[in-house]
Amino acid sequence: MAILKDAATKQADADPITDEQVKTVMGLLGQGRHEQGCWYDGPTTLEGVQAMSKPSASTYITALLDA
Repeated sequence: MAILKDAATKQADADPITDEQVKTVMGLLGQGRHEQGCWYDGPTTLEGVQAMSKPSASTYITALLDA
């Protein structure tokens, strides 16, 4: 598990989440979309969201919109 976390951290450092993605994710979380059957188990705190990579955030946004 630590290897996956290290890889995710390296990815986030290389391609960090954008401010717009942070706003979008936090807005969707504020609507409770993560509690409506979201298929992606992502972070639910601002700190957690800000630590995401740009590609992971994109996937999370898609999942939250699909919920």
